[in-house]
Amino acid sequence: MIARELSAPRRQQGPPRLQDVAPKVGISTATLSRALTGRRPVSPGTKRRIEAAAKELGFVASYHASSLASGRSRNIGVVLPYVDRWFFATVLDGIASTLTAAGYDAALYNLQGETSRQSVLIDFLLRKRLAAAAVVSL
Repeated sequence: MIARELSAPRRQQGPPRLQDVAPKVGISTATLSRALTGRRPVSPGTKRRIEAAAKELGFVASYHASSLASGRSRNIGVVLPYVDRWFFATVLDGIASTLTAAGYDAALYNLQGETSRQSVLIDFLLRKRLAAAAVVSL
């Protein structure tokens, strides 16, 4: 028993992963991933078992892992000329509420008239750190 414990690969404690949930449900990690992302339908019974196992283990899908695997971001850049004015704050609130309801994150870019900030935003878009940008102007 001691030899087996020494030779068994041990994972450092951390949040549960797909590899922890899948065996508990009796499915592959690929099937689990497809079921969680909705790319392929699973039976209602399997879905219930997945949800129960994920809840029991405290599994929460990693946004970053999903983005890496899919090549897609759920971050939307919101570009405002000013954030300290009531009009833009109201617009931002509406955009953020809509994005959150649709499962997206908002990344705020306050240009405040600085051209250096514009180049950072373009760089993020080119490197696909943002899925899209909502640009608000006067």
